[in-house]
Amino acid sequence: MMNRIEQFADSLMSESRQLADRAVAGLRTAGLETAGLISRTKGPVDAFADSALKINNMSHKRIEQLLKQQAKMLDELIDGSAERLEKAAKAKDVKDLKDVIVVDFSAFGGAKKAPARKKPAARKTTAKKRTARKTTAKKRTTRKAGTRKTSAKKAA
Repeated sequence: MMNRIEQFADSLMSESRQLADRAVAGLRTAGLETAGLISRTKGPVDAFADSALKINNMSHKRIEQLLKQQAKMLDELIDGSAERLEKAAKAKDVKDLKDVIVVDFSAFGGAKKAPARKKPAARKTTAKKRTARKTTAKKRTTRKAGTRKTSAKKAA
């Protein structure tokens, strides 16, 4: 009986060792696979970083071009202003000033001339009837200010 108990204990010990070895092997395999997965994510991260750097460089170039363009425009504006002031200072009379002075009178709220309008072409008569709104609008625009009709109530 003692022999049987020893055999049972030995088999139990060997099975527990095998179970522990399998668990350790499984954990090692999982660790190695996880490490491989993590190292494979390095490629997309590097690609993303490269793309971000390219976009950053491109935006900096565009901003640099914009700033250069603004500086050039300001230089031209300053040069033009200095040139006009110099011409104005050297002018002997009003005739010499006419080329120098440019005034935009629209800034002072001056009357603006309405652009010329084309006369509407004659309309073809159609079978459609005008709506009341269109007819009223037409009457308002064609009526002259001096020939205003008075109603019977107002006349009395």
